Amino acid sequence: MGYGLAQPALATTLYQLPAAPTESTRIVDEPQVLSRLTDTQLRDDLKTIAQTTGIDVRMVVVSRVEYGESMESLMQGLLDTWYPTPELQTNKILVGIDSLSNTTAIVAGDRASQRVGAETLVSIANTTLAYPARDGGRYNQALYDTKERLGKILAGEPDPGEPQLVAETLNNVERTFATAEETQSSNATTIVIVMLVIATVVPMATYLFYALR
Repeated sequence: MGYGLAQPALATTLYQLPAAPTESTRIVDEPQVLSRLTDTQLRDDLKTIAQTTGIDVRMVVVSRVEYGESMESLMQGLLDTWYPTPELQTNKILVGIDSLSNTTAIVAGDRASQRVGAETLVSIANTTLAYPARDGGRYNQALYDTKERLGKILAGEPDPGEPQLVAETLNNVERTFATAEETQSSNATTIVIVMLVIATVVPMATYLFYALR
């Protein structure tokens, strides 16, 4: 058994991905980051979405993109390779994640883009897909949530919207201490009250002292 430094993941090029779309390419998980359960569930659900909505959604996870390449350009190249004409591309959506940089991209044909909405596709790529991927590499969650959001929109249901970001812990914890500014303000208030008491009580005490003599 040899020991040494771990080798970085090799860059994924277009030619290393499947050459043509098949039933097995509904999910392409090159770095094998998905659980078997998620992989199976996604394949079944994406097949159902295609059958019920007419829009074919496929998901691709790569180890890392080649230098000078972007996840978007890789996905666009894959779309052009799998579906060489606009007519073949029109009802297709490709969802992609780079598991090294956690960059994300979604490309779509004309009809699919119109069904979901271009701005919504950008939102899904940048939030629903990206947030879990960048939060500890939760790729199962990222792809499942993306499938759910796309599926609802394509089925004619309201867009569930972007995931809610969790606020920082410090913002959620009720503060139980006073700041320096609050302490200074409190001290100033105390001094003013004491001075008012002195200004009121001393003259009265003096008056009573002489009045009772």
